[in-house]
Amino acid sequence: MIVDRTSFIEITQHLEVVSVELLGLTSAFANWTEQGASSTEVHEFLVVANHPIGANEALGAIRETLHALLEANRAEGVF
Repeated sequence: MIVDRTSFIEITQHLEVVSVELLGLTSAFANWTEQGASSTEVHEFLVVANHPIGANEALGAIRETLHALLEANRAEGVF
């Protein structure tokens, strides 16, 4: 067995929550910039927004990896 089913499900649920929260944060920042922020404020937003965007991309990669692990377990007949 590559990973047990319960652990896999728990990890992916947590990753999904984190991903949704980061997306919500970046959406809130985007709405803030649409409300007429100055160019300095927009630049500051872009600097700050890079971190959660990068984290969200990393979480997406982790989620894809875990999905591949699940498929590998299925191929072995574990699930």
